[in-house]
Amino acid sequence: MKASQKAFNLLEKWEEFRANPYQDSKGVWTYAYGHTRTVQYNTPPITRYEAEQLLKQDVSIVEEWINIHFKKLRQCQFDALVSLLFNIGGDNEFLKTTTAQYLKTDPDSRFVAYNWIEFTLSGGVYQRGLLRRRIDELELYYSWK
Repeated sequence: MKASQKAFNLLEKWEEFRANPYQDSKGVWTYAYGHTRTVQYNTPPITRYEAEQLLKQDVSIVEEWINIHFKKLRQCQFDALVSLLFNIGGDNEFLKTTTAQYLKTDPDSRFVAYNWIEFTLSGGVYQRGLLRRRIDELELYYSWK
C-alpha cells in the first residue's frame, strides 16, 4: 500500500513546515516536515518544494516498514498508521506493543484506539499536542465506518 493524500494532509498539519533547523522536544535536529535524518544545526534553510520531496522520501520508508509488518489494513488505517509511525518511529519496540498486536490480528477492533491513544509522551513527558494528533489519526483510522 501507499499513503494517500489524506495521510500527507495529516502529516503536513502536524509536522508543520519549518525552513530552518530546530531542535524538537527530544533535542533532535529537525526541519522541513519533521525530517531528521540529514539535519544538523548548520543545515541551510530548505524550500517548501524541497521539504515536500523529503516528506515523500521519509513516508516511503514508513510505508515499506508498514507493508512488511501489517498486511490486513484498510487504506484509512494505513494512512493513520503512517502518521503515527512517522511521529514515533517504526521499530522492534513498536512491534511489541499491544497496538501492534491488534493491528496484526484485528485492525478493526476498538481496542486499537484504546492503545493508540497511549502514544502521547515525548521524552517521558505527556504532550497535549500529541493527544490532539492521536485523536486526528484515530478519526482517519476509523473513517471507513
